[in-house]
Amino acid sequence: MGDKLVVALTLDEFVNKPGRPIFTWEERFLMLLALRCVDEVSAAKNSVDAIYSWKPAVFVKGSDYAEKGLLPAEVKACKEVGVQIRFTKEHPPTTSALIARIKACAFV
Repeated sequence: MGDKLVVALTLDEFVNKPGRPIFTWEERFLMLLALRCVDEVSAAKNSVDAIYSWKPAVFVKGSDYAEKGLLPAEVKACKEVGVQIRFTKEHPPTTSALIARIKACAFV
């Protein structure tokens, strides 16, 4: 989708889901940076701020967002900055699905 992959990683204090993040920003940063396909990981308050700050050529979200839709503010930011919106092709398990699988395990 592009020449360089920069991941905007939400800072812990701006993650707005109950019980999240599971891993600290530093732990998530190191996990992402360890992926060969990731060129850079940058701190972000949210996706909209990241779009306006970095003005990427392409904004990519998971395939689940193709179904449920982007935030109106994300769409607006992309239009204003001239960013292409793309979605991943695969539908990997969401964090919520992974948490549910972990909770369902029987630990003895």
